Amino acid sequence: MKNFMINLGALVLVTALSIGAIVWFSGGDRTTWPDFGQAQRATTPLAPAVVAKYERDFGWRIGDVIPIELYLHQEPGTLIDLHSLAIEGDFEIVENPTIVTRDFKDGSRNVAIKFKIQSMAAAKKLTLKVSMLYRVKESMEDHLIAIPAFEPFTSPTWDGRDVVKDGNPQYRHEGHLLWTIGYILVGVVGAVGAFFARRRFKVYVLEEAKREWETRRETARREFDEAWARFDAGDFSDESYKLVVRCIRKLFRIESKVMREIEVELGSAHPYREQTLKILNVTGKVLYQLRKLTRNEHNSIKSAFDEIVPLPAVPTPEPTAKAKVEGETDDKD
Repeated sequence: MKNFMINLGALVLVTALSIGAIVWFSGGDRTTWPDFGQAQRATTPLAPAVVAKYERDFGWRIGDVIPIELYLHQEPGTLIDLHSLAIEGDFEIVENPTIVTRDFKDGSRNVAIKFKIQSMAAAKKLTLKVSMLYRVKESMEDHLIAIPAFEPFTSPTWDGRDVVKDGNPQYRHEGHLLWTIGYILVGVVGAVGAFFARRRFKVYVLEEAKREWETRRETARREFDEAWARFDAGDFSDESYKLVVRCIRKLFRIESKVMREIEVELGSAHPYREQTLKILNVTGKVLYQLRKLTRNEHNSIKSAFDEIVPLPAVPTPEPTAKAKVEGETDDKD
C-alpha cells in the first residue's frame, strides 16, 4: 500500500508539472518585440512608436497572401484604439488580425498586430496604407498614427516572350469524362478485389483455426492415450490422473482452478461442456478428495474423452478377390 501511494503521488506530480509546462509554453507571451528606440514617430504629442515588418517588397505575384506585422509602443497617458485598424490601396485583409499586448508598470504598453493581405490587381507596383488612431487621455483628443506605407513590386508571370505558350491551345473537354470513367472502373475493380480478398482471408483464418484445433485434438489424443496406458499398466497414482487433467486443460485452454469458474469459462454453449466437467469432477475426487474411484467412475473418464476426441477410425482392408456369386460355376455350358 505504501509503494502504491508513492507511485500515485509521483504520477500526480508528473502530471501537474506536464500540464503546467504546457500552459506556460502555450499561454505565455512569446512575441519578439523590436527596439522602439529608433522607431518612426509622428510629430503629434505622445505619438506611439511604430515598427512595420514585411517579408519583402518585391517578387510578389497576383493572389499571393502577404503577412504583415505592426509593432506599436503606447506612451503613458495615451490609448491606442485597437478597433480603428483600416487599410486603403490595392490590398484586402484576408484574415482577422491577431493582436498581442504587453503592459508595463509605468503605464506604457506594447502592441503587436499581425494580419495577412491579398491583392488581385495586375500592376507592376502595389500600395498599402494602414491607419490607426490613438487618444491622449488628458485632452481627450484623437490623433492619427503614422504607419509606414507598404509598396511591393510584383513579378511578371511570363518569361518575356511574346508567345506565352507554343502548341495547340485547344482543350479536350471529353478528357474529364474518360478520366472519370477510368477512376470509376479502378474503384469498382478495387472494391471487387477487396471483397474477394476479404473472403479468402476469412476462409484462410477459419481453415487455420480448424488446423490448429485438429492439431490440438491430435496432441490431446496422444497424451490421453499415454496417460491411459499407465492405468492399463496398473499405475493409478495421482500423477496419472494429473496427466489426464493436464491434457484436457490444454485442449480447451482452461486457466481457472475452481470448478465454478471453469463452468463460467466454458460457457453454456460449449459443445463439450458436459464431458469436460465430468472428467474434471471425477479426477478431482482422486486429486482433491483423496478417494478411490470405482471401475465405472474410472471408465467414465475414457468414455467422456472419447466423445470429445473420438478414436481414429481403422481403415478396413479391401478384399483381394471378388467373392463368387452363389450358384456360379466355372464350367461353361
